[in-house]
Amino acid sequence: MEPTIITDADVKVPDALTWMEKYDLTVSEVKERMSECQPFVIDGSVQSLDGNDMYRHFENASPSRHLSFIFNLFVFLQIFNMLGARKINDEKNIFEGIFKNPLFLGVWFVIFFGQILIVIFGGRGMGVHLMGLTMVQWVISVGLSSLALIWNLVLKFVPEKFFPELGDENAGDVEAAKKDYANLLKFRKNKELSGSMRQGNWIKNKEGGSFK
Repeated sequence: MEPTIITDADVKVPDALTWMEKYDLTVSEVKERMSECQPFVIDGSVQSLDGNDMYRHFENASPSRHLSFIFNLFVFLQIFNMLGARKINDEKNIFEGIFKNPLFLGVWFVIFFGQILIVIFGGRGMGVHLMGLTMVQWVISVGLSSLALIWNLVLKFVPEKFFPELGDENAGDVEAAKKDYANLLKFRKNKELSGSMRQGNWIKNKEGGSFK
């Protein structure tokens, strides 16, 4: 039996019949053809702007790889943004002290590897393509989303005058908030100093000294 040849026209301008009915294909046969066309991505829009069916013709075969790629891109943007959001005072090194917060690391790695597992094995249950993404698509989606870290660094060199304050906060409330924040930083500094002193005393005691 000669294999069915599907042209670009068939994909871009679907017939009124569903794709599977038109070529008399089973779901397994469609998956087989998908595996042979890994580098290609079909527009995942259910309908075009003029109301014509688009990916709806392929829904019985698999969720859209196009939308699976977009989903992965946006989630990894948030994953990398979690790292950038660790510092809120324009500190350049966003990784400073990261190993002092095991809870953050635990949550971050769960989300990171959880997303990978969802895209690879989620399938219909998670609304992603049955065959996940190709290696090239993984590299592109994760690579583009990692640019959030570079953009985060670039913004720290832009003067604040280019970022106008929004809202109508009372001037007194703003000053009170600044004082509260200054006290928080002071408390944090004293806490770190206290921890360093305790560590120093422990070392001295271990060497034969005594706690003070």
